[in-house]
Amino acid sequence: MAQHTITLAVEEEFQLLVSDLGQETVSVILNTALRTEIDKRGRHQALGLFLDEIRSAYGEPNEKARTAATEAFDELEGLTFPLSAR
Repeated sequence: MAQHTITLAVEEEFQLLVSDLGQETVSVILNTALRTEIDKRGRHQALGLFLDEIRSAYGEPNEKARTAATEAFDELEGLTFPLSAR
């Protein structure tokens, strides 16, 4: 994969934490974090489009369904998922 060099200022604390980890560079860690965030946002966008289709077909959910969905998503908060195949 082609790489582009950019300049990025990071807090000294992050640099020290990365140094303490030893093997991985800041670049590797930031690329991993960026890929994870982009993947998460892509899933979020796809879910939003899917929910728009459901609302269009069936209307807005009732309060019971909305509460159940909110609780289910709250349970998932913080979980990580494998990145999509590229």
